[in-house]
Parts: sequence; structure tokens; C-alpha cells
Amino acid sequence: MADNREKRSARGSSPSPWPKRWKWLGFRAAALLLVCICIELTSFVALKVMGASGLRVDVADFLAGEEELNKLDNPEYIPLRGLGPDFDEVLHPYVGFVLTASDPARQDLSDIGWLQPTLFKKSPERVVVALTGGSVARQIYELAGNTLKAELAKAPRFAGKEIVIVGLCLGGYKQPQQLMILNYLLTLGGEFDVVINVDGFNEVAIHEPENGRNGVFPIFPRWWQGRVNDVVNPDMRAYAGELAYLRKQLQQIQTSKWVKYSRYFQTGRLVRIYRIKSLHKEIDRVVAAMSNPKKQGGATRYIASGPRWTFADDDELYDHLTEIWRRSSLQMHNLAAANGMEYYHFLQPNQYVEGSKPMSPEEMRHAYDPNMRYRPGAVKGYPGLIAAGHKLKEAGENYTDLTQLFVNEVAPMYYDTCCHFLQPGVEALAHKIGSVVVAQGK
Repeated sequence: MADNREKRSARGSSPSPWPKRWKWLGFRAAALLLVCICIELTSFVALKVMGASGLRVDVADFLAGEEELNKLDNPEYIPLRGLGPDFDEVLHPYVGFVLTASDPARQDLSDIGWLQPTLFKKSPERVVVALTGGSVARQIYELAGNTLKAELAKAPRFAGKEIVIVGLCLGGYKQPQQLMILNYLLTLGGEFDVVINVDGFNEVAIHEPENGRNGVFPIFPRWWQGRVNDVVNPDMRAYAGELAYLRKQLQQIQTSKWVKYSRYFQTGRLVRIYRIKSLHKEIDRVVAAMSNPKKQGGATRYIASGPRWTFADDDELYDHLTEIWRRSSLQMHNLAAANGMEYYHFLQPNQYVEGSKPMSPEEMRHAYDPNMRYRPGAVKGYPGLIAAGHKLKEAGENYTDLTQLFVNEVAPMYYDTCCHFLQPGVEALAHKIGSVVVAQGK
């Protein structure tokens, strides 16, 4: 009996292991918290450095603004982005290619190629503005549409009216696609009060590295051979699948719930930036491979190549590309006048126009690449566009050369090494375009 009491007494006096375990767990938790804080601080500093340079590219800052991220909670909201898992770029018999919803349930009368209502009638209560062009015009539509509306609202002739901007712009559009789109929609019964065309870069920069290297007629839409002739080529199908996968990954970064919550953490924002840049780099790699004639094979059928035009030298080629641009714009001007519409044409800025913008070493590193595949066309083609622009003005067109818009701007404006803009650059374009329409309109 006594022995049992002694044993129980001995057990009761021995120290419990739990306090040590809790202390150890607490130490590990504190260490983990400290590591997380250090990572967040490091990410915060990195983002500040990137932000100070004006070159931060974030989902919340470029692909989708904070307001748009909030809209993603609405299941009925369809973001107007480029290609992605929910959208398909498809051939069109009159305008080359358009963008449509992949799900047939989302294809209705308002979806005739631009994922939005496009057919409006003129009304005393509103001003319907058609915005045409390529990806830079689409940047304006998506990222600075409200700014453009605010500028246009300053026009006395638009006072008190609702301003509706119809974005008829997609990446890669080039003349005469803008002209054909306007004709197409007018034929369908659409009406516009104002037509704003922002273009120039695609018309001269993308032909040689894409259609030109495959012997495709210069006036045809971009990547024409790949769209109509090489769909059965195993290599092209593989590249098309890889491209669709990469774009799906980019779309998921943009639309996932993870985006909504990770933007509150500096590390999440930094990882997102890195992932977006990596995906864009991979997309560029695949696009370059798809444009390689050794991968595609020669354009041998008329449907893929069109007329077999040849040019004696670069001067003759770029004179031809410039004339396509000039004549197309003049026809848009004439078409607008015949249908009671105001037409305004803007030559978009580009960093490869010599002397058009002072660029810091940091901006040069992020937004200027001497080996960029579209740079030669821009360098060769812009002087002709600028000269042809004077002829458009002489013909009575409301034409504005914006190539010198940033000539005195030292802050970074360009987003990538192609032709696109950071948010301040897009805003500046929207302000300038709106002010010109206000000043030149009747």
C-alpha cells in the first residue's frame, strides 16, 4: 500500500512534457512569422523599386484594374481581354478575324465579333463612338475608356449626352481591316456619330516578320497562312495547342480567386508579376516559332498566299504598305462623310521612332530591344507614315500625328519592347485624342 502511494507521489512530482512542447511550438511559430515578415518586407522593397521606375506590370495595375477585379465577383461579368480560355479568335469572311465566346450559350446577337454590343442607332440622347485600330487602340478602350469619355464630354456638341464607345479593335488589326469593319457594321445597320482610328504601327511593323516571310500578300490580315492553310500541319497544331495553354494560364492568373486575395500581400503581387512576365515571354517564343517559314512551309495555295506580288527592295515594299494605310484611311474619311459621321485619324506613338521620347536606362532595359522582331518594320516604315500623314491633312482629313506626344516626357510610358503603354501612357493618349476631337469637331 505504501509502495503504491510512493509510486503515485513520484509520478505526480515528475515535470510534464507539455510545457516544453508548447514552448517549442511557440518558438517555431514565431520563427516562421519572422521569416514571413522578412519575405514580405523584401517583396515590399522590390515592388517599391519597380514602382519608382514606373515599370511595374501587375494584374491589378495593367491586366485588370482594382475596379475590374471587383467585377470578377459578378458571374455575369465578361472581361474584355484578348485571347483566353473563354474566347476564340476565328476567321471572318469580311474582316479577317474576330473574337467570339467559346461557349455557344454566350453567343447572341450582341456577339458579332467583339464581345460587346456593336450595332447602335443614332439618337439625340447619346453619342456613339467607334474606336478602331489594333492592340494600342484596345488598350485605350479597356484601360482608359472612361478618360476618353470624360474628354469627349467637354465638347459643347456632346453636352448632356450619353457617350457610348464601341471598341472595334483587336491585337494585330491593320488596314484595310478597320475600313472593312466600318463597312461591315454599316451594312448591318449600325450607326455611329464619331469614328476614331488609332493605328500605324501594325501596318508597317508586322508584315515582314509574319506574312512577308511566308510570301503572303501584304494586304492580308496577320498570320494569314497559319489561319487558313496550316491547320493540318502537325507542328502548327502543336504550337497552337501550346499557345492556347499559355494564354489559358495567363487568363487564370487574371481571373482566379487567388488574384483577389493575393494582391493584399506584397509577396503575392511580386510572384504574380514574375509569372505574368514569364508567360508573356513564352507566348512571344511560340508566336515567333509559328511565324518561322521553316516551321510552316511555303505558302503554295492562293487561299493562303493571295496574289504573288514581289518588291524590288525595302523602299518599294514600305511605300506599298504606307499607301495601303493612306488609301484605307482616306476611304474611311469619305465613308464617314457620306454617312454623317465625324472621322478622326491618329498615328500612334512608338519608341522606335527616332527622337520621339527620352528614355532612361531603366526604360530602355524594359521597353527597348534592338533585336525585337517588329523593330525593323517600325524603323523603316514610320518615316513614310509621317510623310503620308501630311497628304491626309491636305485631303481634308482630321489627321493627327502623335509620334511626338512624349518628346518631352522623361517618365516611363512604354510597357513592353513592342508598342504598348503603361497606364500613364494610355491615359495620356486618351486625353490627347479626346481633346483633338473636341477641338476639331463641328
